[in-house]
Amino acid sequence: MLSVTPTEVEELKLEHVSYDVASKALAKEAFFAGLTGGLASAVIGSRLLRFNRNTTLLCGIASGALSGYYFAEAFRSTAVAQLHAEDVRLAKVKLQEGAK
Repeated sequence: MLSVTPTEVEELKLEHVSYDVASKALAKEAFFAGLTGGLASAVIGSRLLRFNRNTTLLCGIASGALSGYYFAEAFRSTAVAQLHAEDVRLAKVKLQEGAK
């Protein structure tokens, strides 16, 4: 039978909380990245490429959605890698304390 100590339960709770905090920050950053990308592409489309109104709107919305999605994926992979590195660091500290 699998037994879990109370300290392991607390560590799992902390890991879950840190992932939730990272995902909330990720959503905010991805939203602003998508908004900025959409606005920039709409300005470029209307001013430089001389798109009409509907084409400019479509260009801005599509570019904003895609840039927000890809920024979210990049931020998520970075956040998960940072959380994993922190887990490895904490595991090494725990092993060093156990060896003493």
